[in-house]
Amino acid sequence: MSIKRDWMDVTPEKHAYRCFPVTQANMVGWNLSCSQDIKFIWNGINDTSSENVTILEGQEFTYTGRGQSTVSIHTGLTFRSEQNISMFTINPVNYFNEDFETMSSLISTSWLDTGFPLAIKARSANKEITIKGRNPSCNYSAYFFDSNGQYLNSDI
Repeated sequence: MSIKRDWMDVTPEKHAYRCFPVTQANMVGWNLSCSQDIKFIWNGINDTSSENVTILEGQEFTYTGRGQSTVSIHTGLTFRSEQNISMFTINPVNYFNEDFETMSSLISTSWLDTGFPLAIKARSANKEITIKGRNPSCNYSAYFFDSNGQYLNSDI
């Protein structure tokens, strides 16, 4: 995974790259990106109805059935693991977007038999929102737990 970020590139003399903790965080886990742009509009109503989000582009990869101003993306990925391993999904590390954010989730991959889910929550109402293809949509990392459910580490 690249440590490069557009916002870091435009700091004077690329000074942001001199911050070791930030550049290290940019390399944690894996990033997932969509193959093409996904565009949608949320009408500002936040309830369980799927009718409050309209997909404008990328319908074949998305659905709005969760409501709550979210768009679910069909990633096509399946993770299989031993028991006590889960995948933790968060916003892409050090990528920022004022219109949407990735919803965090922790999913056990020992029993998940469907495609890996990804939910995006709209933050801007009544505005066309674009999830740019080939730009990270989420960051995910493996988390290990002992038989009592206690977190062990996140490195594979």
